[in-house]
Amino acid sequence: MTRTDPALADELVDAVRTFVAKEVMPVALELEHGDTYPAELVAGMRELGLFGCTIPPEHGGLG
Repeated sequence: MTRTDPALADELVDAVRTFVAKEVMPVALELEHGDTYPAELVAGMRELGLFGCTIPPEHGGLG
């Protein structure tokens, strides 16, 4: 099991909150009704490093 530095975890949470407030909340109702996940939002999540973040580094993830 990999432990995350609390400061890094706080930084990630802050980054995700900022992303959601700026990019998701303004269009959340529209996305919910359309049942869509625009490529731009997925790209933004990828840039934040949200994909693979629970995969250990020795297996190509972020840990």
